[in-house]
Amino acid sequence: DGTLRFENRFSLTPKTGPSFDLVPISKYFPKLNSLHAQPAIAAGFFKDIQILMSEFPDGQENISDARITFFPFMSWIWAGGALMSFGGIFALLFRKHK
Repeated sequence: DGTLRFENRFSLTPKTGPSFDLVPISKYFPKLNSLHAQPAIAAGFFKDIQILMSEFPDGQENISDARITFFPFMSWIWAGGALMSFGGIFALLFRKHK
C-alpha cells in the first residue's frame, strides 16, 4: 500500500524505580500526503509521560524531532471523573422521596 512506517525506541530511566521503553510511531501515507503520529504513553500514579515524533525522518540520516510531555496527576483526573460518575449514579438510585 506504499505506507512508510518509522518507530524509535526511547529508554527512560527515572531516579527511582525501574527503567522502561517507549516506542512512538510515525506513519506517512504518500497517496494522501499525510503524516500520522501515534504517541507512546507511560501512565503512572503521579504523572504520565508522552513521547510524540512529530515529523518523519529527514533523508538518509534518519533524524526526527521528538516531543516529550509530562502530564502531572492525569490518573487522578480519571479517578476523580469515575468517582463523580459513581456519586451521580448513587444519588439517582437512592433519592429521598417526599
